[in-house]
Parts: sequence; structure tokens; C-alpha cells
Amino acid sequence: MLKNKYFILSYTIFLTHLYISFFVGEVTNLGALIDNQITFQYVEMFFGGFQKGIIEFAKSGQRVSPLFFFFISIFYDSIGEHLTRILYIFLSSLIPIIFLKILKTRYNIKDNFINLLILSFSLYFNPFFRASAIYITSDNLILFFFSISILEFVKFEKKERKKNFFLFLLFMFFSIYLRPTFLLIFFGFFLIKIKIFKNMINIYSFLFVLVLIIPIIFYYYIYILKFTNLEKNLDLNFNFLISFQVFLSIIFASLFPVLLSKKILIKFFNFIKKNLLLFGIFFIFITIINYMFPYYDLYTRSINLSSSSSVGTGGGFFYKISLLFSNYFIFIASCFFGLLILIFLFRNDYKSYLFLAFLILCYPLKILYQKYYEIYSLILIFGVCYSQIILSIIKNKISYNFFLFFLWNLIIYILSIFYYSV
Repeated sequence: MLKNKYFILSYTIFLTHLYISFFVGEVTNLGALIDNQITFQYVEMFFGGFQKGIIEFAKSGQRVSPLFFFFISIFYDSIGEHLTRILYIFLSSLIPIIFLKILKTRYNIKDNFINLLILSFSLYFNPFFRASAIYITSDNLILFFFSISILEFVKFEKKERKKNFFLFLLFMFFSIYLRPTFLLIFFGFFLIKIKIFKNMINIYSFLFVLVLIIPIIFYYYIYILKFTNLEKNLDLNFNFLISFQVFLSIIFASLFPVLLSKKILIKFFNFIKKNLLLFGIFFIFITIINYMFPYYDLYTRSINLSSSSSVGTGGGFFYKISLLFSNYFIFIASCFFGLLILIFLFRNDYKSYLFLAFLILCYPLKILYQKYYEIYSLILIFGVCYSQIILSIIKNKISYNFFLFFLWNLIIYILSIFYYSV
């Protein structure tokens, strides 16, 4: 009963906070605000119907999925923009709850509910989550479907029920419809978890996947190839060494508060001491690839934080700190420590690295935003990957690690408001 009270009270406070932020026009991410301003032109294309809209959308040269705009156009047309945005905030507010259910299902720890609640509800302070909820971008809808698919996978992993397997497929494909590159994650699941899925591979699951994949083939091989000149899309970048840098920096910014306890830090530094030479080599490697393949030529220019030229640089929290102080080493250090954290957490489970590698491959882009990796990484790390360190933290009845994680997200949220108000 006490757990329910904590949950209901916390959810009510955070949902109310989201609605207040909506009505006052809170900005925690400028990209979401800009996307919201241009979204209507794509939504408007579908007011005349799906067939007409999808042709017009393909002609616009956009590589993103049109289904989000079609989905939103239905609500815009029936209940108006204002009510649609209110409903979208409510839908978005369910994502941390789904994350909480993933944690409860996977770890099955009854005495540590507060730890799981603090960890999952920290997402309410995530600037990208909040911006997508308030300014109705596709990110949270993708995250909503992706989270449900992971929840169903965790349930399937526990009991191997057919219902959970097919729901996992269904919601994974819903997220793929909105972000087609997530096909890589889907294939990654079957490659990495083939032993779990082997009993489910039959003619029925094959036909189910075939039916789900037909719309993707239909759109991307007919409309895109017919109407879109992909050569005009110059924002692609297949040098994943650059993506790897940004991913590591974001991992460090996301996970380091979880490790801030005396016991964990002692283990961490002892692990480094035992492998000092190896990590020295890793540091040299990270430094070299940062200078050979710099993200957005950071070291060649100084960008004022309030300058419009800094808009759209992406790169994550520590990249922006590097811009602020015109110091490239801050970004290099965050990449290095991000790598150390991943090796420390998953040194006994190489499969965890594969899951994260498939996530990196989903974004072959020149500009990489924190929203691409941060929450998805957390869901995969806590929901699918295995780490004895994380398990030991979650089992602690009173864990200051998750409180620090919550506090860190609150600080980032406050800094984001300040960042976009100056």
C-alpha cells in the first residue's frame, strides 16, 4: 500500500509539472521547439488522406518516416492542436512508468521499490524527454513503443510465453515504422538472444514478421526511390568512429552518478590499477581518433554559448561544456571515462556491448544529439544488458547512487532551462 502511495504521489507531481511546463512554454531543448514549428507543414500534407500525403511527403526529400505526421494529422483534424498536445504529454508521461515496470519485472526485488522508482522517474527531468512531450516531436512516441517492446521482451525472457514474444515483435515494429534504422536493433536481438528465441522461430512467427515488414519495404523501396533524391541528403556520416566518440561521452554523462559510492569507486579504481597499461593504450586510442576524426571540428573554433551558430551542434552535455570553455580535452576525457565505465560494468558480458553497438549503428549522421542515445542506452543497460555491479546497486535497500542519479538529472534540467534562456 505504501508503495502505491509513493508511486501515485510521485506520478501526480511529475505529470502536473509537465503540464505546467507546457502552459508556460518551457524550453529545455531548442531542436524540439524548431521541429515543432516546422512539423505542421508535414502534418498538413496528410489532411487530404494517407495516399496523397505520403506522395507529397516523399517529394519533400525527407528520409524520416511519415507515419508520425500521419498519426498526428488524424488528431489535429479531429480534436485540434491544443488537445492533441495535451494528450501527447499524457502519453509521454507513461514512458518512465513503463521503464519502472521493466525494472520491476527484470529484477523482481520487492524491498527496493524506492530505488527503482527513483531511477525510472529521473527520466521526467530529462531535457529531451520533456521537450518532445511539450513540443510533440516523434521521439517520445518512438520511445513509448520501444519501451513496451523491451518490457515484453523482459517478460518473455522470464517465462517464454508466446503472447509476450509476439507483443515484443509488434511493438518493436511500431518503433521501426517511426524510426526504420531500428531494424538493426531488431536483428541484433535475434542475433544476440538466438538461444531464447529459437523455440519461437516457426512458420507463424515468420509470417507475422513478414506482414509487419511489408509496409517498410513498400514505402522505402517505392516512394523513396521514386520521388526522393538521396544524394541531396548530405547529413549522413558512416564514419562510426565519430559516432562512437559521442556515444561514449553521453554514456559518461548518463551513468557516472550511478557509480558514485565508496564501495563502487574502490572497485572501479582497483579495476583500473589492475589494467593500467591497457587503459593507457585505450586513452591514446581515444585521443587519436578524436583528433583524426573530430566531431564537428570542435578544436578549430570557439563558439559562444549564446551564439546562434551553436544551435544544432549536438554532441551531448560534455561536448557543449567543451564549447563553452573552448577546451577539446574535456570532450576527450568524457569519451575516455565513458569507455572505462562500459568496460567496468560489462567486462563479463560481451553481449551487452553488442546491444549498444547496434544502437550506435542506428544513427549514421553528421550531427548526433543526446536524445539519440541517452534514454535508449539506459533502457537497454538496465533492461537487457547484464552487469553484476548494477545488480549490486539495485539490491541495496538504501542506494544513494540512484538519489545522485536523480539529483544529476535535476541539475541538467535546470542548466538546460538556463542554457536556452540566455
